[in-house]
Amino acid sequence: MIITNLLMNMVVLTLQGAIPTNTPAFQAYAVQVMFTNAQALASKWHLEENLVATNKITEREVTPYPGGRFSAMLVFDDRYIFGTQEGGSIGFTDKAYYQGWVFSESASSKMTATSEAGNASAYEAWLKINEEDIARHRVVAQQWSRATNQLTLRTAQQLAESAMVSVGVPVKTIGFKKPAEKKQWNWADDYTREIRSNLDGIISGSGTVYSVPLTGGRMSVAYPSKHPSNYLLPYYEFRWDSLQAACHVDVFGVTSNIVHFNFLGPCLSLPTPTNYLSLLGLPDNTVFVKRRFASPPTYEPYEP
Repeated sequence: MIITNLLMNMVVLTLQGAIPTNTPAFQAYAVQVMFTNAQALASKWHLEENLVATNKITEREVTPYPGGRFSAMLVFDDRYIFGTQEGGSIGFTDKAYYQGWVFSESASSKMTATSEAGNASAYEAWLKINEEDIARHRVVAQQWSRATNQLTLRTAQQLAESAMVSVGVPVKTIGFKKPAEKKQWNWADDYTREIRSNLDGIISGSGTVYSVPLTGGRMSVAYPSKHPSNYLLPYYEFRWDSLQAACHVDVFGVTSNIVHFNFLGPCLSLPTPTNYLSLLGLPDNTVFVKRRFASPPTYEPYEP
């Protein structure tokens, strides 16, 4: 059914399907649900429970969706991240040890300059930050590789499987068998990078890459290193897949703790309140509609 004129009780959802209305009451409800689940996970996974406290919340986001569902994120002590996407299973990341955070890149490779000189300057700035990232990553990789690893690939997998079971993932009925991926992570830097002028000799050989010109007519060149860095780290990644669901679990061998958990599937979901419309300050007869891409604007009823 196409709607051309909105009625008083109609609310137009955002392009992402979210409810544009939000209230302190709904946010308080969602935060309490997230906080309760975060406490439970911290206990089950032997995290630092003293960090999961209301006075330790350093960031929060709540977005309501139809049917009482919500997306939310709580960050505790700028370290533990707990989140949900439209009421699905709670995900978790420990920023202190999750490789995606620890080995993140500081600079974007996108360049918005419109001139050749501007592009050269932007690329040179990116190269500098990238080298700083690599140096920072190397220090962490060295530290982790020298730390006492309390796990093996087998024991790390056992810990990851226990984590899934502890939060209610029906491993057998959902079709999880052997991990689709299991590995101990290693950090490697196989290339040597240099800034060279036009007066320097050309470096050739398999794998050599020259970049666009930098300022002053210089060039950036990267070539396979004669002595590459490679560190086997006490970090383990696992992924289970089935036709119904997928689950990613990362384990850190120094602490023997879960540092990342993400489950996608129909089995786990957060409770939905029966009074979510009143929590959002909306009438009981609210009708949600989606905007259609047309001119003039038209709408259609939202269907779950």
